[in-house]
Amino acid sequence: MRRHGRPVRFIGCAVLALLLAGATLPVSVTATAADWQIREDTTLASDFAGTIKIVRDGVTLDCDGYKVTGEGHGRGIVVDKRSNVTVKNCEVDHFSVGIWVSGTTASTFVDNYVHHSIRGP
Repeated sequence: MRRHGRPVRFIGCAVLALLLAGATLPVSVTATAADWQIREDTTLASDFAGTIKIVRDGVTLDCDGYKVTGEGHGRGIVVDKRSNVTVKNCEVDHFSVGIWVSGTTASTFVDNYVHHSIRGP
């Protein structure tokens, strides 16, 4: 009987669909998706493969020492036209640009480590 495994796959697909649609996970998260939009204070609970975009002002992203990993192109963490944002304790690896900051004011970037990327912050 294979019916027992289907609800778990459905839930996994539903979570992935929500992430791709721009939904956020609870404050302490385990996530794997290609692109994730952060709208509230967030602390990673595991490594993340893909780009994290902060899309609201006043948000803190605490990677808690976990990695944000790419495939050698694109941007790792994106903070574009925001204010009062904090990005801390992140290890960003294998992007063209590790941390992209543009048009952003009154924000803090502390204890982040960017490597194997063409450009950092």
